[in-house]
Amino acid sequence: MQRQKAGHFINVSSVAGHQIGPDFAVYAATKHAVRAQSEGLRQEVNPTTSARR
Repeated sequence: MQRQKAGHFINVSSVAGHQIGPDFAVYAATKHAVRAQSEGLRQEVNPTTSARR
């Protein structure tokens, strides 16, 4: 992707990454981790964009 200067990351998560309910803490944590990893990669690829979209 770096060589061709184009590409897409596609990550699938869940609403549990945003809303946490009782008895779903571990599941919600894994979905939040997908969001955090996606945001980190986005910033690494294009650090000039804002942190919030």
